[in-house]
Amino acid sequence: MTGTIEPQRIEDVLATQLGIDQDQFLEVYGAGWSKLELARSRWDVDLEPPKPWYVAGEPVQLMLQIDGTQAVVARPVGRWQGVHSLIHEPADVMEISGDAATDKHVVAALLRARRATFRYCALCHGQKPPEWMTDGTCMACASHWLGVIY
Repeated sequence: MTGTIEPQRIEDVLATQLGIDQDQFLEVYGAGWSKLELARSRWDVDLEPPKPWYVAGEPVQLMLQIDGTQAVVARPVGRWQGVHSLIHEPADVMEISGDAATDKHVVAALLRARRATFRYCALCHGQKPPEWMTDGTCMACASHWLGVIY
C-alpha cells in the first residue's frame, strides 16, 4: 500500500518561516491564508521578484509578508486596476515583534481597521468591503438589479 503525501498547508509553511509552531500561528494570525499573486509587467523581467505577500479572509482582511528574519503585517486596501483586476495593496504596515501577545494585538488592530471600512449593501443587506461597493450598493446587486455593466 502506498501512502498519499498530503500537500503542506500554507499555515504550516508560514509558521515555520516565522519560527513558531502551528498552534501559535493560528492563535495570532488565524487560518485561510493564500499567496497573493502580484501583477508584473513584461518590463519587470530583469528585476528581482518582489517578496510575496500572503492574504487571509474572504474578503481579504489581513496581509503578511516574511523576508528572512523580518516579517510584517498590513491592512489590505483593494482597488480595481484595469478591467476585472482587483488588486490588494498593503497599508498600515506593522513589523512583527515575535512576541505572541504583542503580535496578536497588532493583528487585531489591523483587522478592526479593515473591517471598519466594510459597508452594508442597500439591496442585499450584505456587508462588503469598499472595493465591492458603488453608491451604497454592492457591485453584484448593481449588476443584477440595476443593469450596471462592469
